[in-house]
Amino acid sequence: MVFLLQKEKNLPLNYTFYPYQQGPLSFELIEDINSLISNGFIIEKIIQTTYAPRHDYSLSKIGQKYVERVIEKKMDSRDKGKVNAINKK
Repeated sequence: MVFLLQKEKNLPLNYTFYPYQQGPLSFELIEDINSLISNGFIIEKIIQTTYAPRHDYSLSKIGQKYVERVIEKKMDSRDKGKVNAINKK
């Protein structure tokens, strides 16, 4: 996903990717993911498949709260009103 966002959507994430057996590989991205795991922001679930282990990631409760705070800071009052109206439904 990060590879596609960076290459196809020109999102300047500044990761270097290399061709690898299962697709593009970035050592910097692996380091960032491991840091997010060790700091409790994301949860890693390893699922064994017939070919190789698959790593699934999701936000932890700490990660969810952090994202909510960042979004809250970025929204103006009109956006906050829309979100509150949606949450009340």
